[in-house]
Amino acid sequence: FRVFRMLRLVRVLRLGSALHRVPELFVIVRGIGIAIRAISVVFALLGIFIYMGAIALRVLLEGTTTGNLRFKTVPQAMATLLLDCAMSGTKGGPLIREAYSESI
Repeated sequence: FRVFRMLRLVRVLRLGSALHRVPELFVIVRGIGIAIRAISVVFALLGIFIYMGAIALRVLLEGTTTGNLRFKTVPQAMATLLLDCAMSGTKGGPLIREAYSESI
């Protein structure tokens, strides 16, 4: 196992020396790191908003047909909001309108 660790360390050192020989590659790697950080913040915010919306819709639609069908639990409500509303484009509009008409 110690030999494999040493080989892995040698590979990492080779990559580091390649980054110092080609500074443009280092700029690209830093850019990718910055982009990953920004995208992870966006995904975290999306998760927080979906979680808060799932809790709100779970409470508002309790006892309705839409609530029993799509918002019975918080994880199911989160899945509905993520798949049917956030990722489906315009198909989420009728679902939200249906939930709005039932909650009033």
